[in-house]
Amino acid sequence: MGISSSDQEYKEGFDLLSERTDEYGKLLRLILNRVLPNLPSKSTFLDVGAGRGNLALGLSIYFANTVIVEPNQIYCDELSNKIMQLGNKVISYAAPLQDVDLDEHTFDLILCAHVLYYVDPEQRTAFLSKLINSLSPQGRMVLVSVSKKSKINMLYRRFLQPNDIKNIPYSETLIDLLKLFKCELEIISLECSISVVTADEFSRIVSFLVPLPKTQQLEKHEQALAVASYFKTKSGYCITNWEYAIVLKHTE
Repeated sequence: MGISSSDQEYKEGFDLLSERTDEYGKLLRLILNRVLPNLPSKSTFLDVGAGRGNLALGLSIYFANTVIVEPNQIYCDELSNKIMQLGNKVISYAAPLQDVDLDEHTFDLILCAHVLYYVDPEQRTAFLSKLINSLSPQGRMVLVSVSKKSKINMLYRRFLQPNDIKNIPYSETLIDLLKLFKCELEIISLECSISVVTADEFSRIVSFLVPLPKTQQLEKHEQALAVASYFKTKSGYCITNWEYAIVLKHTE
């Protein structure tokens, strides 16, 4: 698969977000302190939607094998090389999870952070089932998504249609969905922030968090600047993001 312009555009937006949020440091510490100590084995780790490796790089060193699923070709190639440079074994798939055959793998830890926004609502149950069925006995899956109480909700209400908002995979909605599976759940709340200095950076962050068709981008830029005052701080702009890390243990 070749590198597309959309791959580069996504990378630019996600790079800015990654550099301006404290979420990944907090989430990595949570997994290291509260999830890894409970794993009876650390053979294989799967990161779905691994991005540029904000979490995968810090976790891969604890496992004998790492599997990354990342549709963005640029990120997938770069992350695979970085993990190999650490001296770790890695298998990478530059494709959506739906197109990846996991039958030959089982995983002691599965990470799926902020991925379900990109999965059709009608496919989410099958998506989660595929991951849960890939867990090793006593393995754990960490699922992360935005909470309904996040300030990002203000942006959703500003830019999205009611039907689109209804389909957002809020943590609270996912908790109810996961109760359909025979699993134990531990729910951990995280308060994170996205901080930028300039109005232009704020607009770029909004465009990444709430993607719209290109035909609406100019109007969206103007609207983003209009709501920027709500997020204004002494040093720039800050979006407070509440989310839940749902730690799932397969009981079968």
